[in-house]
Amino acid sequence: MRLHVKIFLVFLFFLRIQTTIYGQNNKINYTTQFWTVATAIGHINEKFQWQCDLQDYRQSPYENTALLKYNQLMSIQGAIHYFLKPNIILSVYEGLWYCYFIGGDVNQREFPEYRTSFQVQYNRVSGRDFLINRIRTEVREIKDNKGDFETALRGRYMLRYQHLLSHENYDKFSCYSILSDELYFNGGSPVTGYKLFDQNRLFIGIGYKCTPNISIETVYLNLFVYHSHNTDFDSDNIWQISLIWEN
Repeated sequence: MRLHVKIFLVFLFFLRIQTTIYGQNNKINYTTQFWTVATAIGHINEKFQWQCDLQDYRQSPYENTALLKYNQLMSIQGAIHYFLKPNIILSVYEGLWYCYFIGGDVNQREFPEYRTSFQVQYNRVSGRDFLINRIRTEVREIKDNKGDFETALRGRYMLRYQHLLSHENYDKFSCYSILSDELYFNGGSPVTGYKLFDQNRLFIGIGYKCTPNISIETVYLNLFVYHSHNTDFDSDNIWQISLIWEN
C-alpha cells in the first residue's frame, strides 16, 4: 500500500476517534438524507476554469428512515479556479444557501445564507492513485432570528483519495473508488455559536465516467455535526448522487 494511502487511513482513524469522544457524553440524533448535486466545469483558458454547482438536500425526521420527507436545503454557487501550477489550484467561490423550515424534533428554522469562499487545493497523482488536499475559508452572511444578517467565519480541510478500478486513465467507461473526509471549524459568532468543532463529513463511494466529459458518483456520507446552541449532535446517514459535466 502506498505511503500517502496509509497516511490517509491513519488520518481517518484518528478523526473518527475524535468525533466519538465528542459524542460520548452528549445526545446524538440520527437522520437519513438524500442529496443530489450537479456540477458543470468549463475551461476559460489554460490557466483559468469556471464552475457552477447546484445542490438539493432532503431528509427524514429524527430516528426515522423516510429520507425524502422534508426539503432541507438548496444551494447554487459559482467559482473561478486559477492554476498556479498544474497541481496547485487557487479558487474563489460565491453562492447562496437556502435552508427550509423543518418542524418537530428537528426544529430547523428557515433562513438564507450568502457565502464567499477562498480555497487552495493541492493534487498528487501516482499511477492509478489520485490524492487531493484542500483548505477552504468561508465568509458566511447568515440571516438570524431577528431578520438581520450576521457575518460568520468557518474553516474547512478536506482529504480525498481516488483509485482507478478500471483503465489507466479517467476516460470513457472508467470506474474509480472514492474515500474522503472533511473537517469543519467554526470561527464563532452569535448565529453559529462559539464551539470550535462544527462538523465532520466522511465519504465512501464509486465514480463512473459515462463519457470523457460526464461522470456520475454515488457515495455514502456520514455527517457528524455539533448543534450551534446546545450540546446535541446530529449523525446523518446520507446517500448522495452527483452528476459532473466538464467541457
